[in-house]
Amino acid sequence: MQVRKTYFNWSSGKDSCLALYYLLQDNSYSVEKLLTTVNKQLNRVTMHGLRMDLLQQQVRSIGIPCETVELPENPSDKLYEKLMFEKVSELKAHGFRYAAFGDIFLEDLRNYREQHLQHLGIRAIFPLWKKDTRKLILEFLDAGFKAVIICVNAKILDKSFVGRIIDRNLINDLPPEVDPCGENGEFHTFCFDGPIFGSPVQFSIGETIKKDYVLGDVRTPFWFCDLIPGNPITKHELKNCPRCNREFECKAGSINTCHCSTVSLTEQERNHIQNKFDDCLCNSCLKALKAEYHRHELTKQIRKFLRNDT
Repeated sequence: MQVRKTYFNWSSGKDSCLALYYLLQDNSYSVEKLLTTVNKQLNRVTMHGLRMDLLQQQVRSIGIPCETVELPENPSDKLYEKLMFEKVSELKAHGFRYAAFGDIFLEDLRNYREQHLQHLGIRAIFPLWKKDTRKLILEFLDAGFKAVIICVNAKILDKSFVGRIIDRNLINDLPPEVDPCGENGEFHTFCFDGPIFGSPVQFSIGETIKKDYVLGDVRTPFWFCDLIPGNPITKHELKNCPRCNREFECKAGSINTCHCSTVSLTEQERNHIQNKFDDCLCNSCLKALKAEYHRHELTKQIRKFLRNDT
C-alpha cells in the first residue's frame, strides 16, 4: 500500500493535536510537515496569539518539522489565498498530496478548504469530522493531553476563562450554548503535553488583554492570555490564608502547578469570594466559600418562595 505523504495545517491547539494523534495511528498516512500561519508584525500564531518561541518548543517536542506562512496583521482574502497557494505549491513540489485539518463540523469551512486545494491536486482530510464534540474533548483528556485556554470570544465567555486548564470542571462550567470543543470560535487553546509529545512545553501565565480580532468587515472582541516561555514558577511564596490562617504555598505564576486551579469557580462564586477577601486563599477555604455561596443562594430562594406563598 502506498503511504500518503501529508502535511498538517497546524493551529497549536487541542483539535490539531487530537487529529494528529489519530493520523499518527493510521499507517496509510505519513505526516511529515506541520504548517502554521503567523502574524509577521507580532511574531505570533494567527488568531491564537501564541508566541513563536512556544510554537517552536511545541513542534520540537512532537518531532515533526514545522513551516510557517507569514501574514500581515489583517490580510485581505485575496492576499491570504495568494500566500497559501504559493506555500502549498511548494509543498506539492516536494511530494505532498494530502492536507490534514482539525475541523469538526463547520461545513462552509470544509468546502472552502477542499475547493482551494482541489485546484492544486491536494486532497483535504478531516480526522475529527462529524464526531461528537463532548465525546472528543473527553477523549482528549483521557488520552493524557493537556491544554490551556489562550483566548476567548468576549461576547460569549468572560475573562475568567482565559488561562484555565482544560479539564472536566472547565467543561462543566461552559455555558450550555458553548460547544465543548469551541468549534464555533468561542475559545482557542494551546496544547502543551500529551501522548504525541516527547516532553511537556514549559510556560507561565503573563498578562491578559482585550483586543479586537478583525475578519473582513467584522470586528470581534477577544480576551487574550499571554503565555511566557520557560519553566513555570515552582515556588512563588508562602502565605497565610486570610480566612483560616493556615500557611500554604501560592504558585499564582504557574498555571501548571497552582493548587487553586483545582477549584473551579463560576463568575458569581468568584465575586462572592472577592467581596470578602482581597488576597489568595488556601484550597480548602476556596471550596468552603464556594459551598457558602450556594447555601446563601438557596436561603434567598427559600425566603423569596415563602414571601410569595404568603
